Amino acid sequence: MEPNMYALDIKLILDVLSAISCQTTTKLLFGSCFSVHKVKKGQLYLPTAERTMNFLAEGILHEYFETSPKLRQPTEGQHSYVKSIRFHHSGLFFPRLPNNNHSTASSHISALSHSVVYRCSYAQIIECYKSTPEIADLFLYLLDQWTHRINEEIILLHEEPALLRYQKFRDQNDTANQIPQKFIASYLHISRKHLGRLNRQMLKKR
Repeated sequence: MEPNMYALDIKLILDVLSAISCQTTTKLLFGSCFSVHKVKKGQLYLPTAERTMNFLAEGILHEYFETSPKLRQPTEGQHSYVKSIRFHHSGLFFPRLPNNNHSTASSHISALSHSVVYRCSYAQIIECYKSTPEIADLFLYLLDQWTHRINEEIILLHEEPALLRYQKFRDQNDTANQIPQKFIASYLHISRKHLGRLNRQMLKKR
């Protein structure tokens, strides 16, 4: 991962924060806390030693758990040991936990396309808050949006039938065709064979 390969485009952040009523100078200050990181296709977006707020300016990121080879139990038809959690698309903020080498529950994030991520540590946000308390409104808004997104995912993945899950996934993701089918199947909690049947069903309806 190579930092500072792109100039920070604060306008991208301002567009996402347009729903919040606060001074533009506060939004600019918040945006200036972020640094730019380029993540090449197939490369890991590594966590830092601190909690961070991240903004995907460009590309698609895949968040997943990877099963340890010592723990896996290969089954017929199994193609990978990756459990997809979610996909991050451009224009979205997402928090990230700090790197913890002792944790077996840490997720990984890799780039499915060449991606540009803006990143800011919680410590930086706290420093800005000391001089500009209004910063807290922006930060809490982003955390609320993230919580709402997670709740929607839980409902989608655990309460909807497979075909509806897949239809909604495609409707909500313009870049679905760029995501490998095995990752989509893992995310939707279905087999790749089942996903193939759903693709055929959707083609018949067109």
